[in-house]
Amino acid sequence: MYSVLIFLTFCFHFINGQTVNIKIGAICTDAADPQVLQLALYDILQNNFIIPQIAFGFEFRNGCKDGTGLDYVSELHYSHNVSALIGPNCSEDIDCVSKLVTIWNLPVITYAASVKSEKRASPVSRIAPTTANTLCDSIITIMKELNLDKLVLFYNTGDSNVVSQALYLIKVLNGENIQSRNFELQSTNVTWFEFNGMVNIEEVQKFTRVIILLMGDSLDENLIVLQHLRRAGITASDYVIFLPWINEDPEKSYPWLENTISPINRSATVTVNDNTKKDFIGTYVIDSDNNGTTTTIQFSNLLLNKSQEFTRQNRNKLSRAFVLYDSLKLLILAVNQSYTQMGHLGAFNSSLMLQQISGITFEGASGVVEMDYNNERIPFYSLYEIRDDSDFNIYQIAKISPIKYITESNQTTYYLKMSGLDQSTKDKLKSKTAEPACGFQGYKCDYSKWYVISGTITVIVIAIGIGYYLKKRGPNGFRRIFTSNKTVAQLSWHIPIEKVEMIKDESPRALSQKSESELSAASGLIRHVGITNETAIVYNNIVKIRRFKQLKNINFDQTEAQFLLSLKQLVHDNINPIIGLCYNNPTNELLVLSKFCSRGTLSEYLHNPEMRMDGKFKTAFLRDIINGLDYLHNAPIGYHGNLTTSNCVIDANFIVKLVSVGMEDLLEDWKDNNLIEDIEDTTTSKMDIRPINEHPDEELLFRAPELLRKAPPIRPKLIRMSKNEQIRIKLMCRMADIYSMGILFFEVLFRQHPYADVQTPVEVIVNKIRTPTRQLLRPTLPKVIEKEHHPAMIQLMQACWSEDPISRPPIKRVKKLFSTVYKVRGGLVDSIIQMMDQHANSLEKQVRERTRLLEEAQLRADRLLAQMIPKDVARDLKLGRPVIPRGFDCTSVLFTDIVSFTTICSKSSPMEIVNFLNDLFTGYDAIISQTDAYKVETIGDAYLVVSGVPNENGTENVKVIATIALQMRQYLSQYKLPHIPDFKMEARWGLHSGPVAAGVVGLIAPRYCLFGDT
Repeated sequence: MYSVLIFLTFCFHFINGQTVNIKIGAICTDAADPQVLQLALYDILQNNFIIPQIAFGFEFRNGCKDGTGLDYVSELHYSHNVSALIGPNCSEDIDCVSKLVTIWNLPVITYAASVKSEKRASPVSRIAPTTANTLCDSIITIMKELNLDKLVLFYNTGDSNVVSQALYLIKVLNGENIQSRNFELQSTNVTWFEFNGMVNIEEVQKFTRVIILLMGDSLDENLIVLQHLRRAGITASDYVIFLPWINEDPEKSYPWLENTISPINRSATVTVNDNTKKDFIGTYVIDSDNNGTTTTIQFSNLLLNKSQEFTRQNRNKLSRAFVLYDSLKLLILAVNQSYTQMGHLGAFNSSLMLQQISGITFEGASGVVEMDYNNERIPFYSLYEIRDDSDFNIYQIAKISPIKYITESNQTTYYLKMSGLDQSTKDKLKSKTAEPACGFQGYKCDYSKWYVISGTITVIVIAIGIGYYLKKRGPNGFRRIFTSNKTVAQLSWHIPIEKVEMIKDESPRALSQKSESELSAASGLIRHVGITNETAIVYNNIVKIRRFKQLKNINFDQTEAQFLLSLKQLVHDNINPIIGLCYNNPTNELLVLSKFCSRGTLSEYLHNPEMRMDGKFKTAFLRDIINGLDYLHNAPIGYHGNLTTSNCVIDANFIVKLVSVGMEDLLEDWKDNNLIEDIEDTTTSKMDIRPINEHPDEELLFRAPELLRKAPPIRPKLIRMSKNEQIRIKLMCRMADIYSMGILFFEVLFRQHPYADVQTPVEVIVNKIRTPTRQLLRPTLPKVIEKEHHPAMIQLMQACWSEDPISRPPIKRVKKLFSTVYKVRGGLVDSIIQMMDQHANSLEKQVRERTRLLEEAQLRADRLLAQMIPKDVARDLKLGRPVIPRGFDCTSVLFTDIVSFTTICSKSSPMEIVNFLNDLFTGYDAIISQTDAYKVETIGDAYLVVSGVPNENGTENVKVIATIALQMRQYLSQYKLPHIPDFKMEARWGLHSGPVAAGVVGLIAPRYCLFGDT
């Protein structure tokens, strides 16, 4: 980005002793634009179009699209205080700029050719010779002049500007009662296979002989579609093909022209590529009327002499320079008139300048410029024919000019009228487009009688042939004839049952043995995602299996086969593919096989508190979702239809993939036709390891309000509808996907369920979304939003929640804004490695924390076991060694119980007894813990202690036991019952010495017991 400020001052007389300096902000999209504007200012000055008291200067900014144009406009207004703007030219920014400059009351001259949504005056003046609105109006004029009432429209859905233009044209056609058949093509580089799947050639041939291609802003973007049409038998010799040409790009010219650089003097020579031109021969181009003026000749000579950027052969670049010249001249003339009326103040009066622009007429470089009272340039179009010759140019055959008139409200306006079309050309066009009495393909006439006769003859001939064949082949003839039905089993989505190798052991170890590279995630995480569903190996891929009970044989008609093929062809990094179907098996089961993703659903991952996610993780997940949805919106399938966090899965490389695309609709259709039914008590989840939702209505929280009010038809029914109806429903569902994506954004960014703060049942929330009031119900943003959440993304998310589907941003705009806000450094592999490093660090922290908890639990278990069983015996049990009973020759045993325990029990509740015994025996335990003795057990009020077991201590055990008895007596003499404090506690003690046997008895709750006469 660079800034150049140039002021041209010259001799003048002073007003109040000051020069009026007008600073113009210019947002350029081509490297030559600054030089063009400087030369234009020089030429306008030389021709005395500038009042001597005024000096003009520029503040240049280079760049447009991706939101940069909007940033530059704000900078030029606030930081540089420009008086007017030229640009931006990019259609993505001009709508937003229009709203801002309306508030600022700042004049803007733009040459953008996008559709203008408002038919009223605004600070934005459009001076482009061709605009999307007026180009569509010129098409209507041509149709009326030739009395045509039907056309076929092909347009590119991959270009948002083209989509806007196509929708505007369809709206105008409907208003003029002109029928149209509209076909969406996902890009200008559509393949023949894709073209053949999206376009019903037979319908085109039956409907009309008039075709319009809206594939982009320049002619070369129509080339591939023209080639496909020619391959399908639709050529310019039989059809009238119109190519509207907006042409915003100065680098694009006629597609059949090639620049050849001489190796000797490096001079450029323009030649005609006949192979390319043959596809355009006979078509008709609708473009601006290129009648130049003296200004055109003068300024073009100046450009050719002063700049090496321009040549006479590069028509497009010269045309763009002419429009820049006219933009500057329009602005200068408006300033001149404002200054003449109000002097120094008038030159800075934006409202007055805008008034001067309305209705102004002047000679420009791009022709005569006439502005209407909505600050739009009045168009002058021509119809051109591309002929079979070696000339570089195209031939003008008619003009489409404005005819002015005054309305009842005394305002001057215009309509377009076609003129100059000679009678022979008109007759040629009408002969191509005239529909025969029986229709273009004879479908209006009844040929049934001849069909019956020919059909009868054909059946007889075939029957004779079959009889002869069977006679020669013998009894197995029929079997050989109908073996072709087995080709159904060879369809790309069909998986033979013998190819499905079930994984019996569903542990992580078993899966890793099958494909270690696929399941490199930690076993704990795999255990977390719940590999409880059936898994299998199919063609060396681990797949998830969803089972259904098959009630009847499944046979595919052509429509279903095409639909399944389109599902199978969904190949993208962010789409989890359907591997195939296994049906018509001896087990009477339908198996739906999809690729296994080891890290579970996005919903599970988001709401697992052990999984740490920073901003990079979240943006990577969102980028994957946007890319996947963008691919679907441009694929023949058209939309997702049920986008939720449960319908997104994460593979081993932390790539998010969209699931449940289209297959659910087909399964629902088969259920309605009683072909399949769900298997009860199955552990198989819905699709692609999606968990069984305890509240199935929660998925409705992601659904757009318009779909809650009226659900679209399932895809098997949709693909049987008319093309126009399919286009309408697909557009509606794409906008609904944007709403669902906005709700999904909320859950990813803030890691909380949508509407989690609303304390009402899900059904009530869904009903409020379905029937909105003045206060719309949407997820509530947290009071404190972290810095990692860019404000632009929050605004984008809220824009996706709009109640009006048209107000929601298309996926292309979402993708551009997201890429602008979150610029990714490095490639995809770098991002994945960084994400996996972060995840590995998170897992290491989890392992350390869980190891610490395990060690603490182990210590508690060891202490508890040591209190129940001697340490040596416990160690043998932990190590799995058998505990062999032992005999001890010299031991001493102590027995003690409480006197009058029955009386105490009669005066106490059970809980009081338990508490009192626990308190008393805890004191006894403290005494024993300080001696070389072992507490064997307690039974009721009896307490048993031994010394010399398991640690032999000779005759010392007698002294130890006697000491314990005395200490117990001393402790008891001071003990008082908590609930009967006046009761005097008494006990009996018995001591004996001799041999005993000791060992562990039992496996459940094992005890260390003593046996013997002692």
